[in-house]
Amino acid sequence: MTTPHQGVHTASGVRRSTRRLDRRLAGVDEVLAAMRKGEGLHLQYENIRPHWSLSGGRNVAADTAALVIGNVSVAPVGDALFQGMPGQEWRVAK
Repeated sequence: MTTPHQGVHTASGVRRSTRRLDRRLAGVDEVLAAMRKGEGLHLQYENIRPHWSLSGGRNVAADTAALVIGNVSVAPVGDALFQGMPGQEWRVAK
């Protein structure tokens, strides 16, 4: 049994996937570079949705933030709003 997402990958499909991955990794690299310069990554909730931003004011996509906080050099520095929730401020560990 196959699903619509399985099968033969075309060259154009692989290029699209590669470009998407490259953009995502570039976003993670940009956020980490800003954090290494001293900016913090902040989480707040607006309309029941998580909103991530750098202390310099730049918004960060939720999927990018998830990859950034998964980095071993990034650590939470504050309390979470509720038990079991992610911290609300993240910094690069020095």
